[in-house]
Amino acid sequence: ISAQSKVENYHMDGTVNMDIALDSEELAGLLDSVDLKLPVEMTIDANAGKDTAHVNTEAGIRAFGKSVILQTVELYLDMENKTAYAKAGESAEWKKADYQDRQMNFKDLASGLAMVGKTVLENAAFEESDDFYTLTMPAEKAGELIADMHLLDQVDLGIADVRDITVEGGQIIYNVDKETLLVSTIKLKDVDVRGKGIYEGISVDLKFPINVNLQFSRYNELKEAEYAILEEVKNSVEE
Repeated sequence: ISAQSKVENYHMDGTVNMDIALDSEELAGLLDSVDLKLPVEMTIDANAGKDTAHVNTEAGIRAFGKSVILQTVELYLDMENKTAYAKAGESAEWKKADYQDRQMNFKDLASGLAMVGKTVLENAAFEESDDFYTLTMPAEKAGELIADMHLLDQVDLGIADVRDITVEGGQIIYNVDKETLLVSTIKLKDVDVRGKGIYEGISVDLKFPINVNLQFSRYNELKEAEYAILEEVKNSVEE
């Protein structure tokens, strides 16, 4: 935690995979009892400093074996002022949004070990290899940490109230480089998430396992231009 607190900037890239099942008697009736599942595949590429970050995400959603949504989002995050500038798809229009409620908390993500409580650590398993210290935590004991990541907020699924979720199982795995004592990877493995939402105006129960693989590199090697918010982006929104 002490080593991570001294980080000025870093690069992060990763993948997020979810298989969202929509459970509703009304919806099943409309679809002739077909069990609707929405496989989601997302990639994330981010350059982050202490107060700002530049993030690109791409999300693909499939239904009945076909791709139905492909969404790309470019973000500039202002962690100090808790705001974000976002541009979706081919749109040239930047929009300003609230960062705290809608975006992944990049400022705390890599140092997430500082966010977990005593109960989580007491139930964690510690291992050591030639290159890494590995901490494996039960996901249900770290549900608040997963919620704080706001992974689902990056994808517009047309589903409401996705933040009202609970974690039933799975693991969160931190690999820490033994030489630098900095986080190398964070994995969410088979994390079983449950919640409620709205799909096409119909109330549904949501069930989705999440698998996430995030890799951290280039600690304190980035140039400010790689993560600073462009003035033209700020000006386009303010106008």
